Order: sequence, then structure tokens, then C-alpha cells
Amino acid sequence: MLRLNIFYSHLPFPMQSTPTQNYTIYYSATGPGIDRDPKNLFYVERETGNVFATGPVDREQYPEFKIIFFATTADGYSPEIPLPHTIRIEDDNDNAPSFTQDLFTFVAPEHCKPGTVVGQVTAEDRDELYTLHTALKYRIVSEEPPFPKMFSVHPESGVITTLTSQLDREIIGKHLLLIEVRDMAGQPFGLCNTGTVVINVKDVNDNAPYFGHSSYDTKVLENRVNVEILRIPCLDKDEPNSPAWNCRFSIVKGNDDNHFAITTDGRTNEGILCVVKGLDYETTNLRILEIAASNEIPYVVVPYSSGLAQSTCTVRVNILDDDEGPVFKPCLLPITIDGCAAVGTAVGKYLAEDPETGNSEGIRYRIAPGQSNWITIDENSGELRIAKLFGNDLIGRQCNITVLAVDQSGKTGTGTVLATIGACDRDYPVVTPREFIMCRDRKPVYITAVTPNESPYSAPFRFDISDRSMDSGWQTVQQDDKSILLSPRTDIPYGIYKIPVTVRDNKGRQGTSVVSVNYCDCTTPSDCGTVRQVSPAVTLGVWAILAMILGSLLLLLILITLCGCYGTGAVSKHVPDDLANQNLIISNTEAPGEEVMDPNIIPLQTATVNSCDQGVGMGTIGREVKTGGQSFEMSKGGHQTLESVRGYGQSTMEQGRYSYSEWQNFMHSRLGEKVYMCRQNEENKHSEDYVLPYNYEGRGSLAGSVGCCSDHQEEEVLDFLDQLEPKFRTLAETCVKR
Repeated sequence: MLRLNIFYSHLPFPMQSTPTQNYTIYYSATGPGIDRDPKNLFYVERETGNVFATGPVDREQYPEFKIIFFATTADGYSPEIPLPHTIRIEDDNDNAPSFTQDLFTFVAPEHCKPGTVVGQVTAEDRDELYTLHTALKYRIVSEEPPFPKMFSVHPESGVITTLTSQLDREIIGKHLLLIEVRDMAGQPFGLCNTGTVVINVKDVNDNAPYFGHSSYDTKVLENRVNVEILRIPCLDKDEPNSPAWNCRFSIVKGNDDNHFAITTDGRTNEGILCVVKGLDYETTNLRILEIAASNEIPYVVVPYSSGLAQSTCTVRVNILDDDEGPVFKPCLLPITIDGCAAVGTAVGKYLAEDPETGNSEGIRYRIAPGQSNWITIDENSGELRIAKLFGNDLIGRQCNITVLAVDQSGKTGTGTVLATIGACDRDYPVVTPREFIMCRDRKPVYITAVTPNESPYSAPFRFDISDRSMDSGWQTVQQDDKSILLSPRTDIPYGIYKIPVTVRDNKGRQGTSVVSVNYCDCTTPSDCGTVRQVSPAVTLGVWAILAMILGSLLLLLILITLCGCYGTGAVSKHVPDDLANQNLIISNTEAPGEEVMDPNIIPLQTATVNSCDQGVGMGTIGREVKTGGQSFEMSKGGHQTLESVRGYGQSTMEQGRYSYSEWQNFMHSRLGEKVYMCRQNEENKHSEDYVLPYNYEGRGSLAGSVGCCSDHQEEEVLDFLDQLEPKFRTLAETCVKR
């Protein structure tokens, strides 16, 4: 409080007087300070105009006063106008700073980085602003626990930050700070005050859950469903009832068939293991499960935390035997019934078996009461039969029929038959059109099936060739839901083919149509004429067999006549036109037989003109080759006239052979003629008599050229016969036998 006990001023009223008259001046004051303060903090000495404070003045309460002074005479005359005057109260450091809150509470994440901002404390001072009286400084007086030091405070802003990353909720979950604030810029003579700060360490999931034991054992009766068999405690060092503490369990091994399930007890954080599908003792009496535990939020790897993010344990479930009733396999049997089925038609069989023995002996069947009366089941065999004709109310419907199976001990098992009653429709899909023409380009024919039925007895269709013998030669390619492309697999002869095609609708109802494909030698189908009938199987009649027998007898008679004609004289062979082809004799025998004689081999002593060929002259060229102590005649010849060999003499004709040099002279002119003909235009040269090019995949023949244009330059060179390939060596051995 500022006590104004000094003389402030003498009011500077200009005194107006005359030399002949004296005045006595009286002073008074009025203003906000005087009006509102009943104690009249200020007064004016009336005679002198001095202003005095009547008591202490608080700047924080009355920082400033505005007062109006009046000067009057004794008789009330005012020689001057009123004078306003402002009095400001000078501040004194009479107020200590104070915190804005009695208790500050902040949260700091555990294991956070150094320098992380935790919070900010604030204080106030009632003294005059922007002076040393309100220049505040902060500092931490004490910290609990005292070591290690975890926090610091900024001296001017009051912001609290961390000094280290070792905050660990599991070790110290709460820190207390005593913070001082002092004015006069923190100088020792300044006024001060203290405040309390509570810092809670926020938990993170830096501790993995774990099990109290590595393995557990439990047991359960077979066929029990929705029963609890084990509680598994889950331990976690993180803050209880937080996402980092709550455990979530999962079965990672041994539950492929989903017989088990595990949930979490939110109150105790235990895993509750249950059986949700009945177990079968006869299948197995022990199940081993591997169970893992984790938290609701991801695991965080931080310094001083465990490295495992997931803990596991093993649970051994022992299954106890229990005498149980019959079991249907499958538990749900779907069947489809034709809507046109007659009474007594068997539509399926539904059997149950004893799980203890695995057989169906002694089990009796019946349909549960109140079920469909249009179907019955045989008590002993389990065969399902139609009991009455279907009405329109059942056509196209699905019905669930509960079937009971009772064993000899009276225990009962149940199963369900899902019966779908189809439409009563006798129409089957057919192929139209059925007759096609295929030209030599073998372009596939387009086959389409139709049916008057509606869904589901309609498309998509499935096509098959029902005849296996035809299926091996023809193939189909699905074009769309209603058509296919039909084409032969390989080369086939021209003719008419009858192919049975089976078409099945979407429900499996099938019909067979015979497709006729006329495969002929044509460019367009309109060019196709009469072709022979081709059938996969040909049946011979009696007259055909008799004609074949008569033809065989006639052929045998001709062969006997020819043999008799050749046997009357010396053997002379009609040789083919191309002489060069006779260097090696064509044979159909792969291996030599006993005493095989080829008619092309003519003995030297008996080569004469045969009496059966007197109308035509035969020229033969022979060569005697000695091999292995045997001699044989290699003949050359062809169709010739008497004029063509007149230059060589009649004696040569009669002997039937001549030397190699004579043969070469004879062939030289013919060879030149052939070469000349090969040089002619396309219309002048012979169709086959010209030089043909040969390409070899392997090595060439040691015998040299054996073509029609061969020209031997060496005489008497037949050593190549000793170096023939195996198949020719066999032929040579056959030829040398007499």
C-alpha cells in the first residue's frame, strides 16, 4: 500500500484581486477517489491548497484517481474555474506470484525420446506488468523419485520436457514435481511461490503376454458340443484392463477341422477353450492343440523390453469313449427326383452306421412323424421310394425329410434328406439339323441342340459322341451353351458317316441324335455328288461271301495255268522297263527262306527265249559274279523290239546275255537320249523318266549311284557287293542260293 503523506503541490490558481480589496480563499476537492472511497483517501488543506492522503492506497485496487479542485471565497465566490487533476499510484512489489492451478497433471508415454514435451505450468503476478515485479522464473525444487532425474522445466515458459528415455511404467508409473516460481527475474530477493505437478507414465505394449505353463492337459467325452473344457491364464505386465494387457487367444495348430474354439474372459483375462463340434473317440482319442496369445494392439519393441511378441502353449485333449447312437453319413443327403416318377420308384438309399463297429447291421430306419407322406423308407435296407404321385403343389419344390435310425440298444440317430422334385417333362434335347456336307478342306460342321423345355431342363447342353469307335475318329469342340463344332481327328476316306451324338441338359436329362456327315471330294457343299457310304462296321451277306470264294478260286486257277506255262521250257523273265532298277532285285522277303530262288536270276546254261513269249522279243543282259565259291547270273533287261537290238546281233538275242562292255555301248545312246529329254520344255519331257535329285540325311551308299541315269565307268568292279548294308546283305544271300 502506498501511503501518501507528503505535500504534493500548491494549487496554481491565479489569484485575481484589487489593491483595495483582500480575499480569503478556501479550497475543496471532489472526484472518483473521494466519491467512491467512504474514508476519503485524500483531503485538501483549505487555506493552503495542499493535498494529503488520509491513509494507505492500494495500486492493485485503485491504480489511478481523477480529482477536481475548486477555489472559493468565504462568501462563495469562485474566482477561478475548477481544475481537474490525475493522481497515479506508484507500484510496489507487494504481491508474490501464484500458479494458475493448485495441481498440474500431465501424461508422458513410457520410453519416449529425450526432449518430449510433457506439459506447461503457468503462474500470475498482480503487480504492474512489464516490470521486474512481474518478471517470473521457474525451476524444479524437488522430484519424486529423486533419482534418476527424468524431467526439466524451461525457466521462462514453464514447459516441462523429458531428460531421458528410461521412463518405464512397469517400474515407476507416477512422478511428482515441486516447481517454484519467483518474480524479480528470479533474483533471491524476489517474491516466490511453489506448485505441484503429477506426471503419469502412459503405458505402451512393451510386454508380451505369456502363459503360466508351457503345456496343459484336459479331457472331454466324445460327441459333447458347446462345452468348456479348459481355462488358460494369460499373464501380462502392462497396465491391467488396457489394450496392451487384454489377451486374445488363437489355435494355431491341431484345429484344421474346427472342432475347437477359444475366447477371452474379459474380467480375468483367461482363455476359455470349448468344443464346438462333437469329437469321435473311434477316429482318435487324443487331440494336441497349440494355442497362441497376443494383445489387442500391436507389440512395440523398445529398450529394456522382451523380444517375444507372441507366446504359445500346448494343450493335450484326451477324448473319452461314450456309447452313442447310429450316425448317418452324410448327415445331409441331397437327391433329385423326377416329377414323373411312378409309385414305388426307388430314388436313393440313406444308411447310418454304428460308430463303434462301423457297420449298419441291426439298424432300423423310419421317417420322423409329421414328415412328407409321399416318400417312404425301407425299415431294414434304408431304401427311399415314392409313395404317391406328385401333384402340382410339389413339382419344383425342395423338401427336408428327417430320417431316424435306431440301433438294437434303442439309441437313435438322425439325418436329413434334401429332396428336389423336378418337373414332369418327357422332352429331351435333340440336334437339328442332322445332315451336313463336309468338303475336302474338312471345315468343322456347326451342330446345335434344341429343347422345348424351360429352365432348369434346358441349356447349357453337354455333347458327347456315344459310339466309341466313332469317337476315336471324330472330335467335338464346345462353341457355346447350345452348339459344338464337329470335325475328324485325322485323314479319313470320303463317304457318309453316321455319328450318334448324345446331348445332356442342365439337369442331366439326355437324348441321342444321329448326325449324318457327307464327306466328299468337293470345293463347296453344292459340288458334292454321289459318294460311297462309310460305316464304322460292315456286315457281309451270304452272296458277298460266295462271290469272294469264287473270286479266290478263279485267281488260284490262273496261277496254276501260269506255273504250267513257265514249266514247259527254259525260264525267261519279263524285266521291268527301267534297266537301272535291276541292279538290286526287289524282294518282299525280309529274311532268306529255305532254297529260295528268284525268277529274275537266270542260270547261264538255260537262258533261252520262252515259247510263251514268242510274239515279243526279250533282251537280257547277264553278268556272272563269283562270291564265296558260288556263281550266279545278274540279269539286266527291259521291253525291247527286235529292231532296237538289231545292231547287237541275233546271237546275243539267242544267248540271252552279253558282256558288260556291250551292255555299256547299248546303254550309252539311251542314257544320252534320257539326258537330252531332261533338258526339254515341260510339255516334251517324260513324266517320270528324268534325273531326280537325292538328298541324304546320313552317309551315302558305298555302291555309288543306282538310278536310271547311272553310267558305269569301271568294268568288272563288283566289290561293293561285299560291303552292302545289313538289309541288302540279307537280300544278296537270298539271291545266291540255287
